[in-house]
Amino acid sequence: MEKYLPLINEDEEGFERSQLAWKRKSRRCYQIRLSTAILSLILVISLSCNLFFILPLQNSANPETSSISPQGTRWAGLVRNVSVPIYSSTEYGPAVGTQEERDALWGALDISPGTIALSDEFAAQNGLPRSQRFPWDQSKGIYIIGAFHQMHCLIKIQKFTSAAHRGAPLEDDNLYHHVEHCLDGLLQDVYCHADDTPWFELPPKPFRQGYDPFQTRQCRNWDRLVDWAAGYDACYRDDNVTDVNGREVESEYEHYTFCPEGSEYVPEMERYYREHELHRTGFVFGAERDSEE
Repeated sequence: MEKYLPLINEDEEGFERSQLAWKRKSRRCYQIRLSTAILSLILVISLSCNLFFILPLQNSANPETSSISPQGTRWAGLVRNVSVPIYSSTEYGPAVGTQEERDALWGALDISPGTIALSDEFAAQNGLPRSQRFPWDQSKGIYIIGAFHQMHCLIKIQKFTSAAHRGAPLEDDNLYHHVEHCLDGLLQDVYCHADDTPWFELPPKPFRQGYDPFQTRQCRNWDRLVDWAAGYDACYRDDNVTDVNGREVESEYEHYTFCPEGSEYVPEMERYYREHELHRTGFVFGAERDSEE
């Protein structure tokens, strides 16, 4: 009896089919495992993002749990750590004093510290555009701190409204247009800062029992802003700058001659005035001031 021997081709084909089936099964298992791993990773990332974004939103949406960020402002590092009442009127408003007294208070406000000198290097490093040249150092530019520009505008508006109320003629023919410019600038500031403090409303006087007389808000420290600005002093005075004869000066340079003691800008300032302006302004130099004393 002949012994049956399987054909080699049949054996190889069966082996190849079994190997192919195993590879397909292995590939499907690998694809399933890979898909599961990717989906799991996406789910973990999604949950993490939800926790990262939603929880802070829930906290800030609740006024009882929301808090003010302790991070300071970009330039002076100011934080809102000064509690100040919101009054319906202060001594600068209509409910206190006479018009003359209010005019004097507004006239005493000084915006001079808000004009500062910053080096071009500092400006470039902090994303500030190049500004008008500082007279005593051409590597520096003149900048006006935002809050002081706002105060400048309020002073102009008060001067305009006071004159209108008293029926007095305007001292400056351009004051009206300056006021319109200031109103536009202040409106831009309102939109930019978007103060979200909820202001309370008091009922009429007979019904105020049980209500707080005023609310407070967290403000930044104005004195700290002035102190920071002093570190970039531009020797500037805004108002009441007169020459030796008491006349208001015309040269913009003369507003920059009020340097503090020991200022690095005094030598260049004195050189300029000796060459250009001494005969007109009667400028007194440091050494001469010392001899007079």
